[in-house]
Amino acid sequence: MVKTNKKIRAIELYDEGITDVEQIAARLRTSASYVANTLAAAGRTVGYHDLYTSTGLDRTRYARLFNGVLRFKDMEAARASVDKLEELYQMFRQDRDRRGMFHAEFLALTGIHRAHGCGKHEEAKVFARWLGDKLDHGDAFPPRATLLDLWPEEQRSTEDLPLAA
Repeated sequence: MVKTNKKIRAIELYDEGITDVEQIAARLRTSASYVANTLAAAGRTVGYHDLYTSTGLDRTRYARLFNGVLRFKDMEAARASVDKLEELYQMFRQDRDRRGMFHAEFLALTGIHRAHGCGKHEEAKVFARWLGDKLDHGDAFPPRATLLDLWPEEQRSTEDLPLAA
């Protein structure tokens, strides 16, 4: 009898119609994160996310920008990650893109938890300090001159404005 490894078996089970990641993980006696990462790497669409699934699996514009940013092998890598998070965060802030700003904050939180999980506590603190600074000092956008500044110029119309009471 030929022994198949868990990665191959996870893909086979998925292709046979068992698409529930946790069910596959239970059958293979492994973690759901392992199965989700395996399936995603094999090009299968996986609707499962947790702290340990790859952040590169998301195919949104934001995910592509943040792909490969999260690093905590050592303090230098953690600091470089935070520098990149700050660069992206400020770009999104300038564009008044709160969703992008949130992605940066969320990735920092993920970095904290993953680093702690790997015993990299000092590296986790690098992410925690950056995120704490964002939470302590807010993320206020540059001030707006008028209510019309809430809408991009190409979408402005007085018909869109609320009527005064």
